[in-house]
Amino acid sequence: MKKRDYLILGTALGAALGYLANSDRGRKFTAEVKEELAVKADSIKGKGSELVDVASEKVSHLQSKGSDLLNVANDKLAELHAKGNSYLRKMGQSPVKQQDIEQYIDNEVRDIKLKLLEKVEAKAEEIASNANSRKKTVKAS
Repeated sequence: MKKRDYLILGTALGAALGYLANSDRGRKFTAEVKEELAVKADSIKGKGSELVDVASEKVSHLQSKGSDLLNVANDKLAELHAKGNSYLRKMGQSPVKQQDIEQYIDNEVRDIKLKLLEKVEAKAEEIASNANSRKKTVKAS
């Protein structure tokens, strides 16, 4: 096809669409399409909102679960710390050496707690950030 053929075809197609859009059937068809698109858009927004709610619930659940795990870890570390100190006392270590070991254990326990807390907070922030970006996307729709 030549350029002129495309021009004629485009003009004919445009005229047909113009006639269809301005006729009674065309207006009715256009109105039906607009209505159907509005219904679909509302449905999509509703589903998106549901997904955001589910994601928010999961984030809350994960934060709660992370907090519970952190508490369990803290309890276990405290228990280990107490057992270590008890063992040192039973072994009869000198007070100076025992203090050094206790301080070392305290430092290690604190470091482990901080690392666990950082990991839980980072994961919670990542999940919350993902949920918020999905929420913004749904609201923009």
